[in-house]
Amino acid sequence: MTVVCEATQAPDSRVPSLFLFCPTFHLGFNFNELSLQLKIMALQCVVKIIQYYYDFMQPYMQKALFPISYQAMSSDTAEVVLQGVEFWSTVCEAEINLSYEEAEARDEDRIPTHKSFKFVLEHLAYVAPSLLQLLTRQPDQDEGDDWVPSKAASVCLMLIAQCVQDEVVPHVVPFVGTNIQNTDWHYRDAACVAFGSILEGPEPSRLKGMVDQAYDIILAMMADPSVAVRDSAAWVVQRICQLVREAVMTPERFKNTVLILRQNLAGAPRVAANVSWALGTLAQASYEVAQQNNHNVIPETYALSPVFAEIVEQLFATAFRPESAQNNLRTAAFGAVGDFISQSPNDCYLAVQKNTVQVLGQLQSILEKEPTLSSHERHQYGDYCQHLLGVLQTALKRLTHSDLAHVAQNSIHVCYQLLELHRLQRSFQAEPEALLCLQVLLELMADDFFKYVEGLNPHIHLALTCYSEHSIVNGALSLVGEICRNYETRVIAFVPDYIDRVVRLISQVNDPSGLVKPKAIQTLGDIAISLGTQYYNYAVMSFECLRSIAVPQDHDVWLDILDAILDACVGIINGLKGDGFTETTKSVIRAYVHFIIGLIAHVANDASSVPDGTISSSAAIIGEFCQMFKSDIATLVERDDFYAFLNKGKRSTNAKTKGFCNWALKEMKKLKPASSLGRNAAATR
Repeated sequence: MTVVCEATQAPDSRVPSLFLFCPTFHLGFNFNELSLQLKIMALQCVVKIIQYYYDFMQPYMQKALFPISYQAMSSDTAEVVLQGVEFWSTVCEAEINLSYEEAEARDEDRIPTHKSFKFVLEHLAYVAPSLLQLLTRQPDQDEGDDWVPSKAASVCLMLIAQCVQDEVVPHVVPFVGTNIQNTDWHYRDAACVAFGSILEGPEPSRLKGMVDQAYDIILAMMADPSVAVRDSAAWVVQRICQLVREAVMTPERFKNTVLILRQNLAGAPRVAANVSWALGTLAQASYEVAQQNNHNVIPETYALSPVFAEIVEQLFATAFRPESAQNNLRTAAFGAVGDFISQSPNDCYLAVQKNTVQVLGQLQSILEKEPTLSSHERHQYGDYCQHLLGVLQTALKRLTHSDLAHVAQNSIHVCYQLLELHRLQRSFQAEPEALLCLQVLLELMADDFFKYVEGLNPHIHLALTCYSEHSIVNGALSLVGEICRNYETRVIAFVPDYIDRVVRLISQVNDPSGLVKPKAIQTLGDIAISLGTQYYNYAVMSFECLRSIAVPQDHDVWLDILDAILDACVGIINGLKGDGFTETTKSVIRAYVHFIIGLIAHVANDASSVPDGTISSSAAIIGEFCQMFKSDIATLVERDDFYAFLNKGKRSTNAKTKGFCNWALKEMKKLKPASSLGRNAAATR
């Protein structure tokens, strides 16, 4: 710790002396640059130390960590400033997580495992002003995606607001009031961003009056001479619509907001992108207000109904602007179209029908152009296809069953064409979206989709072999799972090919990042539970495949693999169970009991890290084993660590986890002490 802290104070006269024994090395060497890099690396170490060793940092904060980070934020060097800000962002994230842990402990009437030292609150009077000053250091030119101190300061201020909540308000509001109409655009923009950054965290009642006072000023800033200020103002309007929507929903203010946002859709890409997000958020807010707390009913009308069709057309035009690839404008505009369609009341249904046909027409037009497209055009139109398919999925979900029938065949045909281009190696890079769209159609059409499955299989088989393209593989796996869940034994003729490819994904593909295997493992369980007892012929192969990959690795990846294996085991066991276990199926499962109990032991030993779903699967298996093997399983499951994690699961807020843990504990109480499966609990570790 001492060495790292001292290194943050470079330049250090000792650094050049390291090279005295190599007289030619220092020729032309920039020791100032070396000193700066040393300082930056030391500050990065400080960030990692607070991230991983927060519990031990109280003795160091006041005397070392706070002065070091504060000094870094005051530096003239952007790279140094970024590390100082990152330090406080990391502290915020740690203390936000600790607040959740404390709340959970209170609910469970226990002492939390870790303690928050409230570092952020203790040093807020120093950190907040420093961040506010950094907000004024925006580059004069649009920096695009570059991570600069002003952006980092905004993110840090948002985290502080979530961390200390109401306490942040008096440290920020005076700065906003003083600078919101400053003649220097840097200060106007900083005040606007500071205001938007503290909207999430403090109590809405504390913010309502403040937002009411500031809202019209923020809205007027949409006409500011500075494009940066207009951009920030649109972002703040979006956050107000999301977090303090009551301030926007008064009739006159709502009308003015819609008018000004629509006017700015034609603005610079960075402004239009935030305007698009704001319009999408406004659509969601309007829909929720119209529902009047009855979230299961589609409202007849809402505040945006008179201009619904016009705004959607504007958003489509914005998405197809020549410069829409800049500043995520295309993504924002298509996303807003999706928000309008998904949150549409009944009096806008005809417009949604028209938009659905419009999207299909745009996709078909692109496919007709495909043979003539250059490489650059193919990339651009491929991006359009991805976004249009996303809108199509949303629109299909909004249609009535009878209207869906009119567009289903064309929708399926478009998806087939995109998958066929992939097979022909002329891909638009839209295969994941096409597969997801087909899955949506399957869910909506149910039995009416079955006639398309056989023709779709060659594309599914190809997608399952795209080992290096995890989004395509995962899209195909999701579709296979949905096909099996919906049609069960009706697809038994297709199952051998599905299982062969899924098992290859699990056992043969190198997947160190865990992007493919967890989904493949879960799909195996989906197939098993769908086939029921007819899965018997694949059971041994499946268990062996799962056993072969149950090797602890990177902690996060291992937790995903563990969760998926246990989920698959639940599917296989329940599939084989049918109306009751036969002695034949019991003998198959019996051979893998020790393996599965060993996995559950990992869950029990890491119960604080594993998600509810893993605990739920573990509890379900324990309950099934108790019913299946009765007293024979007793010495394998009657363990203190099993009782501990099941009792923890009983207190879960997740109803499924709570139910399975209660059931497993009840089944364990029925057991007798004798055992023929295991000699002692240690054998399961």
